[in-house]
Order: sequence, then structure tokens, then C-alpha cells
Amino acid sequence: MVTVLCVVLAGSSAWAEARSPQLVITAFVEALQKNDREYLEKYVDLERIKNQPRHSYRMENLRALFAEVDISKIECSRPVYDKKTKTLRVRMHKPLAFDYELQSQTGKGKARFYRIVAIHP
Repeated sequence: MVTVLCVVLAGSSAWAEARSPQLVITAFVEALQKNDREYLEKYVDLERIKNQPRHSYRMENLRALFAEVDISKIECSRPVYDKKTKTLRVRMHKPLAFDYELQSQTGKGKARFYRIVAIHP
């Protein structure tokens, strides 16, 4: 499986509008570490993640899980589209192993971006 090193762009405005699923995941980890509620509310469905049937995560759990993660070492798989759920699945291989489900969203001015809707260990 081909892995892609997720590169973090400097500055919050650069990664906040990221349209790459891998960059959204890297920015999610960085936002957790910086407690950036604005980014998390826009690009992560925290309520849906909190209410996942098998592996639910509250904000406190997520912060604790990702507190020590070095974002420069994050490696993710290529996105795979799931026709059934209409989501992209991306696997974070390193430093922690998690599957992310992302949905394409439309923002202001018809700009497309990805939003994390589920996280699975």
C-alpha cells in the first residue's frame, strides 16, 4: 500500500482550508494539541464521533490520545472512496493507527472541503 507523508503547511489559515484528506487529518491532530475549537467545529463532526456505536470519543479522550503525537511523523494511506457510505476512508499508519472517515462538504462560495465524521482504532 502506498503511503503518503502528510505535510503540514505553515500557518493556520493555510491548513484550515485544506482540501486534501491527509492534510485535514494532520491539521486535526494539530488543532487538538493547540485546542483550536474553531477548526475542530468546522472540520470535525465532534457530536457524531462522540456518539459512534463501538468506539466513541469525547474531546478530552481525543486530546489525551493525540497529545504526544509528532505531526511531522504522521503517515497516511491513499484515500479510498466507500460508495455505500459516500465517505473517504484514510488510514493513519504512524505514529498511531486510526481509520478516519471523511465527507466532502460545500462551504462558502461553493468551495469543497473534507470533514472528519468518524474515527476508528
